[in-house]
Amino acid sequence: MKRFPMAFGVLLVGVAVSAGQILILSPLLPATVASHFGTNNRADGFMPREAFVAGQWVMTAVISALFLLLPALIRVIPDDMINLPDKEYWLAPERRETTLRYFADRIYAFGAATLALLAGVTQQVYTANIGGSHTLGSATGIYIVAFLLYTGVWVYGLLRRFSRPALPPV
Repeated sequence: MKRFPMAFGVLLVGVAVSAGQILILSPLLPATVASHFGTNNRADGFMPREAFVAGQWVMTAVISALFLLLPALIRVIPDDMINLPDKEYWLAPERRETTLRYFADRIYAFGAATLALLAGVTQQVYTANIGGSHTLGSATGIYIVAFLLYTGVWVYGLLRRFSRPALPPV
């Protein structure tokens, strides 16, 4: 039976949510959209709705494609292009598949987290525009802090997993 990684499924859900958000909410935006917000969470940049929506589609497509295709790319690039501590050990034939599967799962999970951040912040932008306040809610900062914390845990997990294996006793 072919293995279907949960992280891949979660990433696909993130792609669907991001696309659905654009499809459902973009028609509700005003003709001129507040698209940039200063440190005080107040709008300080505006653009036409069509340009904003096009940018949302491009950003969603690029992020989705990046995280969906990167695991396949890692499988085909030469080992000398992979920067990994003790890569001869981790990419040895008996461990290669497990290592690459682990990378794929972690990449899919990070992609899902990135799309969650994008969807959360974008939702704040939609809410600010549809409500006419042109002010982001406080949740925006919470989303960013949560993403940064997740990134720290994600990096720690990679470092812990791929730290040099213990040397055999002499």
